[in-house]
Amino acid sequence: MRSPTQLPELEVLGAQRFTASDALLDTASEALGLTFPPSYREFAKRYGFGEVSDMFVVHVPVPAGATPGCAGLLEVSRQLSRELLEMDAAPPLDVHPDGTRELVRRLVPFGKSRNGDVVAWDPVAPSGGGELWLYLVSMRGGDVHRAAPNLAVFLAKTLEPGLGGMLERMQTQLPATFSPHSFETA
Repeated sequence: MRSPTQLPELEVLGAQRFTASDALLDTASEALGLTFPPSYREFAKRYGFGEVSDMFVVHVPVPAGATPGCAGLLEVSRQLSRELLEMDAAPPLDVHPDGTRELVRRLVPFGKSRNGDVVAWDPVAPSGGGELWLYLVSMRGGDVHRAAPNLAVFLAKTLEPGLGGMLERMQTQLPATFSPHSFETA
C-alpha cells in the first residue's frame, strides 16, 4: 500500500530529458520565496519536466543557458501568477468552492492542465510534513478547488476515475504516464 506522501509509479514515455538537481531546486525555491514541498522535490528529481497523465504539465527549474522561451519553473510561475492576478482584477471572479480572492493572490503556480487549469501551492497553508496544499484554479471560470495536501496525493487522484473528485467536470480516468518535455541549452 502506497503512503500518502509516496509518488505513484508512472510509466515514462520516451527518453528522460531533464530532472532537476538539488542545487537548481534550492536556487528556484529561494527565488520564489518558499520551501519546495518534499513531494515536489522528489517528483522534480525522479521525473523532471513533463506532462503527467496526458493532462498536467509540471514545471521544474531549468539551468542557466536554457533556450529563451523554455518553460522553466520560475518563468512559468511568474507568468501564471500574473494571469491569476489579472483574472482577480477583472470581476466577477468566482472563487467557489474552496477559494477567496486573497488565496488567489498568494498562490504560487507550478503546473497547468491542457484545459488551462492552474496547479498551485498555497505558501501559507502547510498540510504536514513540510508539504503545502495544492489548488486547481480554472482560468475559464475562476473556480478554485482545494485539490490535495501534496503532489503525491494530487497525482494519485489524477489516476482515479473522475480525477478523484478534484474537478467535477472531468469524468474520465487518466493513464499513469509521464511524457518528458525537452528544452535546449545555449
